[in-house]
Amino acid sequence: MRDALESIPGGFLLFDTDDRLIYVNQANASIVPAAAAFHRVGDTFETVLRNCLAAGLIDDAKADSEAWIAERMRRHRAAPTSTVIRHGMHWVEVIEHPTHDGGIIALRFDVTERECAADAEREARAEADAANNAKSEFLSRMSHELRTPLNAIVGFAQMLQLNRERNLTATQKEFADYILDGGRHLLNLVNEVLDLAGIEAGRLKLSLEPVTVADVVTQAVQSMRPVAIKAGITLKAAEDTSGAAVRADLQRLRQVLLNLLSNAVKYNRPDGSVSVAATRQENSRIRIAVSDTGVGIAPEFASQLFEPFQRLAAENSAVEGTGIGLALSKRLIEAMGGSIGYTSEAGQGSTFWVELPAEVHLRLPPPVATADAGGANGASDTAKSYSLLYVEDNPANLRLMEHVIRTLSGVSLFSAPSGPLGIQLAVTHRPDVIVLDLNLPGISGYDVLKHLKMLPETRDTPVIALTAAAMPADVARGEAAGFFRYVTKPLDVASFVGTLDAALAMVQQSRAASLLPH
Repeated sequence: MRDALESIPGGFLLFDTDDRLIYVNQANASIVPAAAAFHRVGDTFETVLRNCLAAGLIDDAKADSEAWIAERMRRHRAAPTSTVIRHGMHWVEVIEHPTHDGGIIALRFDVTERECAADAEREARAEADAANNAKSEFLSRMSHELRTPLNAIVGFAQMLQLNRERNLTATQKEFADYILDGGRHLLNLVNEVLDLAGIEAGRLKLSLEPVTVADVVTQAVQSMRPVAIKAGITLKAAEDTSGAAVRADLQRLRQVLLNLLSNAVKYNRPDGSVSVAATRQENSRIRIAVSDTGVGIAPEFASQLFEPFQRLAAENSAVEGTGIGLALSKRLIEAMGGSIGYTSEAGQGSTFWVELPAEVHLRLPPPVATADAGGANGASDTAKSYSLLYVEDNPANLRLMEHVIRTLSGVSLFSAPSGPLGIQLAVTHRPDVIVLDLNLPGISGYDVLKHLKMLPETRDTPVIALTAAAMPADVARGEAAGFFRYVTKPLDVASFVGTLDAALAMVQQSRAASLLPH
């Protein structure tokens, strides 16, 4: 038995029923040589602890020695337990087990290498987390700072396009179109860069659900058809009556298909065509393929095709692009458990395809059609003398809102440049709708919303957030805060008017309900 105990590659100590040390093997001395001198046969476990502590050998106990001893004694008596103790540059794991007669066996092992590796891993993880947090904060700030001036560029360009007073020349309208196209191109670049950065930082959140292939293809084709017509490209989708469905995030899958369709239109030849078809594969997947009659892709570009900011020599052409779309699409599809690929023949065209897991025999109802915002006149159908309060400190954004509201009959606008004044005006004037910027001086839009929800005069007033904070976490926070809608800048005038329509319709229903006899 003694030979067996001496062969253990670590310390072995045996304490009797009186908690006195009655045996210690020789290997124990090599674990922490300075502490071995205090492991004397006949001493109690507490005496051994206190002697080591008095010699300054237990770093963990230096902050509060008595509290440490009390906790260590508790764990000793509660055996079986495992305790890691730091002795200077060494870490020792003590594994304790009770004997059948009430004693304690203690096994001691040097785990310095393991603990140092764990410390290094924890530090690396902390540094990575800090870097990710800094990156997220930077992206959030950059998103906000870029969207704020884009709101003025895109918003006023839309107002010029409307040309309500019919006083723009053809050349001026052409210039407005260029401004709007450039602003939207920059906005797409901002969105794609933020999406790509979010995926690489592990912040992508997906809502996987059954998605009917025919529906998502139809929606994407309908969205892209005006662009195709303008470019002189025939766009068609093969009819699919099978009810085939895939498991995917609807919004992200639509984003990928729109990107593939956009590329197929942009890089096509004059009077070319684009077709979309879905087929069931042998591996229980559905393939959605987008084919074009463009110039094709040269074989030497194959390795770069799905890399960010690679435009494959198209940067010298008149075709606008960022080189991010395919890289982003690849990451989105792979995050949904799918794959993406292509075939191409130079001079004949290309076919890009995505494959996703199929949902078995699922037929979903067709999507509910959404009402068209009706350009800038949408709110005039429901507006019957309404007032809107806009809380915004940026003069350019306020000026843009004035122009938007001016196009709507029956809606009057008044504004406040700060949160406290906005609350005061809301209580005094009782606006039908409040549009609220979130980045306000002194008090945030979220605090303004809390005040409005607590006041009886404004707690039922629909509040629309209009903000440049457009990161996914920002949107999720805004939706959870209780806004009627969360609208991001740059302002899409038609979409905003549609949101305003919905708010005014709710106000109209509330007015009608208040007139009913009780």
